Amino acid sequence: MTLRMIALLICLGFGLTAQVPHDPPDYDNDNPIVSLTQTARSVQLAGGQQQYHIGSLHYLFPLESFGIPEDDPTLETDGRNSTKEALRRYELGDYSIVKGWVNFGGGRRNFLHVDYRCDPTGNSYSGEMRLSLGVGSLQHELPMGFDRESGCYQLEIWAVPAEAEATLSGALRALVQEHRLHLDETALPGNPLDYVAERLQGTLWDVGDPNDINHPLRPAGLTLTFREADKSGDGPHKVAFKMVRRGYDAFRTRRWGNNPHGGTGSTRGTVFYVSQNEEPDGILRALEPGDPMANGLPAAEAATERFYTAKYMMLVEFGPSASIGIHRHTHFMDSFWVFRGSGMAVIADAVPIDGTEPTVELRRLHAFEGFIARPGQMHGMLRDSDEELEIFAFGTAN
Repeated sequence: MTLRMIALLICLGFGLTAQVPHDPPDYDNDNPIVSLTQTARSVQLAGGQQQYHIGSLHYLFPLESFGIPEDDPTLETDGRNSTKEALRRYELGDYSIVKGWVNFGGGRRNFLHVDYRCDPTGNSYSGEMRLSLGVGSLQHELPMGFDRESGCYQLEIWAVPAEAEATLSGALRALVQEHRLHLDETALPGNPLDYVAERLQGTLWDVGDPNDINHPLRPAGLTLTFREADKSGDGPHKVAFKMVRRGYDAFRTRRWGNNPHGGTGSTRGTVFYVSQNEEPDGILRALEPGDPMANGLPAAEAATERFYTAKYMMLVEFGPSASIGIHRHTHFMDSFWVFRGSGMAVIADAVPIDGTEPTVELRRLHAFEGFIARPGQMHGMLRDSDEELEIFAFGTAN
């Protein structure tokens, strides 16, 4: 055997066992979160940008498939645990939906925009298209026009009276005639003024029209079926806008309370979420054998999977010299995070924990600092200066 053959066999042997080095993924190019945002921004609404309340725009796309390195060995990872479950690729479906508020007549009205089978080459056009649209408990059957510039079947609904067409610009009136814009004040019920904070002091924000697509606390459920002339329908597609945005303009209750948890003075709590019973709230999902569980593994048998969510979430504003008294929770963890100002935080072990003697601790927390109290640990917070103090507090499943 020649030296050249021996060297070749050695190389082949190493090739069977050695790891093939490769560069980590290029996260800065073609990143899913960037491309998804670009896709959302590319949706052409019927009116110009000034026609809409930009902060209200809420996009939804059907996710046909996706790839995560931990589940797909063909995808590269850099070896970090934090990226093994990172979305690396995805494929969207044939339609997209945008909802929000359109500015009209000096106020804001609900609107819904639907695109279907977009193809800039124009090959998606095949004649008449109709949309069967379910909005909550309401049902609509409407034609969809075709936009030759984008290659999309399109329909945008504004919750304004049909007779308002005469007040529209020539371009918008043309879209009405092309069945790309539909005016109907009853199709998308709801009014942003129904949820002005001053009108709802001390009330639950899940009152209001359940069919309102822009309700601040309810997910907006839709059902869509697309039908070409003389052909079977594509659908029904049952979807929901589930990202309920919490904030000063979207909360459950806001009220002042005296001596919270036996503390001093008064605090005002803005409650963004609270479970309806003493057990941590959860989302239930039925699994059949082989269905993927939350951890990505297939279920061995039929089961019900529970995803635990928060016990409560609220913003707490402290009055002068106010405090949340020292207290404990036995069934969930509690977290205090300073949002504005600073205050004196207290945490104490009521019983020996981790082999240490019971102690009580105090330290000052500033903005963007916080602590987590484990179940059974006593805790509290004091505003001990003229500086304003606001904290974000939430409890999570034990």
